Amino acid sequence: MRGKGKERGGGPSKKKGKKVAVAAKEPETFEELMEEGVKQEEKGERYGSDEKAERFYQRARELYGKAHEKKPLDADCLYNWGRILYILVNFVPIHSPFDVKLSLLEESIEKFRSAVMIDPDNADALFNLAQALTSQADVIHERDTDDLDQAIASYHEAVTSFERVYVLQQNELQDYEKKQSDSDNEEATTPTEATISGILTGGAVGSSKSLASTVTKPSLNNEQKLSNLEEQEVTETTPITTETLVDTLIAIAHTLSRLASLVESLEHAEKYYIQAIQKLEMALSLDVPSKESEIQHQWASVYSSQAERAYEETGSVEQVQRLYEIAVQKMNSVVKQDAGNVEAICDRGDLLTEYAHTLMKSVIVSKRDHELEQQEKIRELFDLATKSFSIAIELEPSNSSILEKLASLNFTMSLLPFPAMEKNKPELHKNALQYYKRALNTDKDNLDAYLSYALVMSHVPGKDGDDVVNTLSDFLERGGSKEFVEEWQLENQELLRSSAVGKNFVSRVIQTCFPKSINDILD
Repeated sequence: MRGKGKERGGGPSKKKGKKVAVAAKEPETFEELMEEGVKQEEKGERYGSDEKAERFYQRARELYGKAHEKKPLDADCLYNWGRILYILVNFVPIHSPFDVKLSLLEESIEKFRSAVMIDPDNADALFNLAQALTSQADVIHERDTDDLDQAIASYHEAVTSFERVYVLQQNELQDYEKKQSDSDNEEATTPTEATISGILTGGAVGSSKSLASTVTKPSLNNEQKLSNLEEQEVTETTPITTETLVDTLIAIAHTLSRLASLVESLEHAEKYYIQAIQKLEMALSLDVPSKESEIQHQWASVYSSQAERAYEETGSVEQVQRLYEIAVQKMNSVVKQDAGNVEAICDRGDLLTEYAHTLMKSVIVSKRDHELEQQEKIRELFDLATKSFSIAIELEPSNSSILEKLASLNFTMSLLPFPAMEKNKPELHKNALQYYKRALNTDKDNLDAYLSYALVMSHVPGKDGDDVVNTLSDFLERGGSKEFVEEWQLENQELLRSSAVGKNFVSRVIQTCFPKSINDILD
């Protein structure tokens, strides 16, 4: 079954060991270790993202490691081990050094690669290898490290693995449909035999987000045998569906788009964007109505990425606006189909914000005759983004991430260098402070929000003194560090450069929170 990606989907399928009677003792045999590992996973799934879930997953990780020592060449064990490592990435605290997440991803990739070496046609392992590689490249890319060559290589390998998965899925779907057709023909003449055939060749069709999942159940071990019968294996198969093919095509399009955003040559980038769109056209041609919204969602993401890359390379506002407008239309279509889809609503808000920021760059750089027209467009885009996130927060009132988005948008609008925005500054500052306060009430360990909250306060007369100091004190109390401040500065450098207060803010934070660091620098 498919692994849980950046953005959504269920976890990959689990390969189960032997069903044995478990005594009240530490599992010892390979079969016992595998079986107990699966049980721990299932317990973890029941707790979602809770701390208890992480403990169960860590226990499963330990058990699969021990099972691997018993049978180093067992592909199912390696697959399960890689799967657990990939799941544990989601439990890395958001403010941890990115090396922690990267290390888990590298371990996961290693296990999936080993499983594929043993079983080259294992679609589950291949799919999850591709997802882990994409996640690894995303982490490297988002950190703006100098190791972008590694990110590009990971995206390339991910695309190759996804493409192989698609071929395997197509073949499996064709085989399954042929068996079903043969069973239907047999049913017309010998119902009893057809029924038996159906039981042996398939089960219920799995969820639309699932790869084929195979659960191997070996027969009883020697101590449990009542006769000298040879061991047999019964395989339960969840067949591939057309929905599965669509999911894989969407995953390929996503990875191609990420790859296009990184490659040095614009010509190569355009080639990958075209390939991504072709994959989405293939997905649409499979005519799965339940998947159309996901296809359009990814399509909007591709156009958005292409617009951003085009502006970086050419500075052509006309081309950029054309691509962004198409992307916005597609996201509006997605939200219209599912008005309660919070993820889509937020993605639309992010898209509108990104569109506005790109136009802001063009206004600052060009100073052209239609600057006033562009200013109006920028204000409109920020307003639409705010409305989109406001709808999302009504659906999820305690979502701190959405609250931060609203706070950031209001503060960003207060910094716009447009005469028409000057009179709105007090109200925008007030909104930003309220949203950050709500975000911190929801998540008191959100270090980003403390710094951003203090930054807004620094721009508000009457709040730029003790209120800032008290907020920074809370930041320290919750585990804030000088290294974290430096990382936050990198992530918010454009915002900090937008005002004189912002340019001096980080120095103020360092001086307030870590005065010794300032003295060391001066010495």
